[in-house]
Amino acid sequence: MTFNLDLLNLDFLKRYSRHVFLSIYLISNLGLGIYFYHLYQTKMQNQELISEKASSLNKREKKLKNLVNAVKEELRELKAEKQSLLHSFSYSSPYTLATEIQKFLNQLAEKNGVTVMQYQAQEAKWRNYPQLRIRTALQGNIKSLLKILDTLEIKYRNLRIRDLSITSQKGGSSLKISLTIEGLVLSGNNM
Repeated sequence: MTFNLDLLNLDFLKRYSRHVFLSIYLISNLGLGIYFYHLYQTKMQNQELISEKASSLNKREKKLKNLVNAVKEELRELKAEKQSLLHSFSYSSPYTLATEIQKFLNQLAEKNGVTVMQYQAQEAKWRNYPQLRIRTALQGNIKSLLKILDTLEIKYRNLRIRDLSITSQKGGSSLKISLTIEGLVLSGNNM
């Protein structure tokens, strides 16, 4: 078997081998260049996406922080309002409140010529809070009784007057007022 060396033409190969090698080198460099350019473009797109997402998250975080601050401020206001409300209702025990109101009524009655005919205090519950109910009856002229009710309403805004009934006594010159006074008894344990 003989090979035809004319087909392989060594001169031809020698002459063009540099060109072939250079072509392969250029094509491989071009391929690497395209590959690196594609990597660069992907990296830039990813950085843009990350930047947009980070910006979006920062805006959302700022919005949530503003909401949290608004809620905290509202909570502070509610706590302050609750404390002021509870402070006005706060008594250490029902007996303290009952004694204070009895003393107050006796002083007003003595000052205005009114007789305290009945004074009965009892403990009750209102929405799981201790409540004091005082049933009392006062007798005197209409001006004195109105003054006592008005003073009671102004001095003890946290008390509620219920079941008010007015009856005439001694031919109309004197009136008898029966009423129930209710108030919450909130101490540090109930707050």
